[in-house]
Amino acid sequence: MNIKVGYVTSNFDIRRLGSFKVSFNLKDPETGNAEPETVRYVSPYGSDAAGWVSIPQKGSYVLVGEAASEDLANGAPGGYFYLGSIYGGLGGTAFEKLVKETDGSLSQDPIDTASAPPGISPAAGEVAKLENKSVFPKEFAEELYEAKGAIPEKIGFTSTHGDAFTINNRFRVGDADDFVDHRIEMRSGAGKKIKCVDTPAIDAIIIENEHKGKDKFVWQTSENDFYAEGEVHLRTHGPIKQWTSESFIRHWVQEGQNIEIVNESTGSRRPGSGGKQPQSAAGGLDEGDGGRYGQIGPEDYGCVIIESKHNNIIIRGLEDDSCIRVLTPGSNGKVLVDSGGTIDLRASKKISLTSDIIELSADQVDINGSTIVDIDGSRIDLN
Repeated sequence: MNIKVGYVTSNFDIRRLGSFKVSFNLKDPETGNAEPETVRYVSPYGSDAAGWVSIPQKGSYVLVGEAASEDLANGAPGGYFYLGSIYGGLGGTAFEKLVKETDGSLSQDPIDTASAPPGISPAAGEVAKLENKSVFPKEFAEELYEAKGAIPEKIGFTSTHGDAFTINNRFRVGDADDFVDHRIEMRSGAGKKIKCVDTPAIDAIIIENEHKGKDKFVWQTSENDFYAEGEVHLRTHGPIKQWTSESFIRHWVQEGQNIEIVNESTGSRRPGSGGKQPQSAAGGLDEGDGGRYGQIGPEDYGCVIIESKHNNIIIRGLEDDSCIRVLTPGSNGKVLVDSGGTIDLRASKKISLTSDIIELSADQVDINGSTIVDIDGSRIDLN
């Protein structure tokens, strides 16, 4: 097989076989007289059922194999076959074109062979370098050589839309800018990301979208300054909905601490509210909508709502000395129980009502004791 270097002039393929056009006239690939040749795409793994497909884009410089006469004699198909894409300058061809696209900013820097890392022997002479322009896609341009200056430490692939899958194994030690970056990242062109990060300072699985800092899922491995070991952290500026159509939802703690539901909303972003609206002091029971039931304040923010549309709401405390507490410690706090039917309080031992004032108001008030009814007070008015 003969090896050639060419320039992709088009990947338009009406037959949809993965072939593309390549010009081998590198001095002038776009307008040269030589007719571009059809090159067949080759993948390291592929069939009509599964495979790796990354057909080169127009403008790529590629390495192409041409079937030799002995190959044809052995029954091999003729033509040209894609072997890979070439990054970097090609000495007066691709490199010159790249220079023209970047306003001709070209400099010549000598290679310092003495400072090369062990096992790396760059060729002597000059190497062309573009200022502010990388030959690699932007997903690799900044980070590929960042850690050690001349050693690539990032692999992966990306699309022209910016979708990318990358693996970073980068680190730098010995100066003020030390860092470690070990991660696998999958990213869409719009900015959605899934990251598996082994960097010690982060050490987590992270899912993010385009809303910078507003929407994030973190599954933390080890403790750091922001998250506890094993913490699952979900942050979003939109609603959170959990739904099951045929089963149940259960949250439980096994030998841990508490389950807390906390609403910290102050209403500052409530449309037209100007912030939280204060509740007024409790009125009497006979004051209608302007009384106690009419003065509970707006309930479209800051509330915790538990609702069952078709059955009961059950709160259980199953330990022998369990206690169910309802606390409203503010001076204007209220506990309201509103029922369209009956309200029953039942206890095996005792029911206690303690307050500065206790009011009972109804069309009919019955006080029944199977043995004794005690009414004590310095003054008792019966009307």
